Order: sequence, then structure tokens, then C-alpha cells
Amino acid sequence: MTYGDKLDEDVVAERLARVTRLAEELTSQRAEERLGETVRVLVESVDGGEGAVGRGEHQAPETDGQTLLTTSQGLAPGRMVEAKVVATEGVDLVAEPLGGGGFTEEAGT
Repeated sequence: MTYGDKLDEDVVAERLARVTRLAEELTSQRAEERLGETVRVLVESVDGGEGAVGRGEHQAPETDGQTLLTTSQGLAPGRMVEAKVVATEGVDLVAEPLGGGGFTEEAGT
């Protein structure tokens, strides 16, 4: 089945770009509102000297960005950590693990 009166591909592309920009802007604003908050982060990957990457309880993959931890010391994938949000990078949060590493239980235990 086909539909008549289709929009031109350029119109469709422009509308998609506009909606995408709006979604990114709103998600970035939500990230900025978390500055100073403490979040629980599931560590997903660790890169030796450059920190670790994970997701807060409120962050869904491919939707809400991720949390960049300011240190990787003592962290391993699967570990939960309490961290304070100190900055944002677009939709991503930058967070500093809390005192004593701020570590909590291993994921799944």
C-alpha cells in the first residue's frame, strides 16, 4: 500500500533534524540540573588513566547519555559507585567518586 501526497525528502530530513536538536537540548538541560547531586553509577568500562564510564540509575543506554567518572582507581566493570556530579559534557555527566571510593556492592550481589 502506498500513500499519496508524501512530503518531500528534504522536508522530512529538516523536521527530523529539528526534533533531534530539541531532544538533545532538553537532555542536556536535564543533565545540567543534576550538578551537585549524588548518583549511583554502574561502572561499564575502565580506561586506566582516563577514568571510568558508567550509567546512573536514571540513564538508559542510547537515550540518556552516560556518566564519566573522574578516576578509575579501584573501579572495575560491574561495580556500583556513589559519585557527585561535578560537570556535564552535553548529555553526559562528569562525576567524582565519593570518599573512600564511594563503593557499594558488586552488581548482582
